[in-house]
Amino acid sequence: IPGLRDDKVELFESGAILLYLSDKYGESNTPEKRADAAKWIVWANAELDGVLFTRDIEVGLVCSRMLMVVVVVMMMEM
Repeated sequence: IPGLRDDKVELFESGAILLYLSDKYGESNTPEKRADAAKWIVWANAELDGVLFTRDIEVGLVCSRMLMVVVVVMMMEM
């Protein structure tokens, strides 16, 4: 399970982490921008789960980190 600690904020699950990072460090300062980022995060968690997150815990952890990096990069390019 991915986790993040940022000062006093502690999160788990990649979607929650990406939404938090988008809010804090991205430019999702309007409902429209937040919705644009959220649609990709929700899509990635729903559609890529079976492809990237395997039963092998070591592989799953690596893939989940890679997915988080890819989605954050995509959000920064918007």
